[in-house]
Amino acid sequence: MTTNARRGQRRGLRLAAAAAMLCLLAAAPDPRDLSGVWSLTGKYDLQFRADDVPGGEAPLNPAGRAIFDRRIKAYADGHNEPEPPNRCRPHGVPRIMMSPYPIEIVQTPGQVTLVHEVAHNLRIVRLDQPHLPRPAPAYMGDSVGHWDGDTLVVDTVGLRGDTWIDEAGKPHGARLHVVERFHKDEHGRMTDDIRIDDPEFYTAPWHTSRTFIHDPRAPRITEYVCEEADDFQKADR
Repeated sequence: MTTNARRGQRRGLRLAAAAAMLCLLAAAPDPRDLSGVWSLTGKYDLQFRADDVPGGEAPLNPAGRAIFDRRIKAYADGHNEPEPPNRCRPHGVPRIMMSPYPIEIVQTPGQVTLVHEVAHNLRIVRLDQPHLPRPAPAYMGDSVGHWDGDTLVVDTVGLRGDTWIDEAGKPHGARLHVVERFHKDEHGRMTDDIRIDDPEFYTAPWHTSRTFIHDPRAPRITEYVCEEADDFQKADR
């Protein structure tokens, strides 16, 4: 083989290797791309379990424990205490993240939007911006976010005090502060690590989490019609 031929062969191998690398990079999923429809994995649980507390019990203080126990007893007795979703109101944060209905995440410059199929709850996360100076209490609160490496950090304050932490009935007050860390792994699963800080009803901040997968059965969210409990009862009569 001549010198020129060997040089041409080496150049061809380098070009082929570079092309292969570009193909791999193009095919590799972007860890910051959270867009699409996501559904919860695992068995549905009415409660957020505390991942950082032995036994999984949230660190409720006496006031919080009294409210929670009252709601648990009402549920056992068949006389559920009403919460906002029963009246077609938004679920609140972090309660909305335990819904078994899918979520569509839409990413646009400066904003991440979570569109929940259940009652079409909507969460808007403004990126790289401060919280509003004095946000009016809202069901979904005031959410801002930023990227920490490949993790989306969402900070939410300004939440109404009448929503529940979870479907089981854990309470919270107006000073509830929720920080979520959304991270997508190499298998395409997304984890939402949730830090809950509410000095009114808990003795310390605590963590819980939920894991989501892309749902091939639900390429898009569908229509959801919410009817208040009274309307259901009237329809049944």
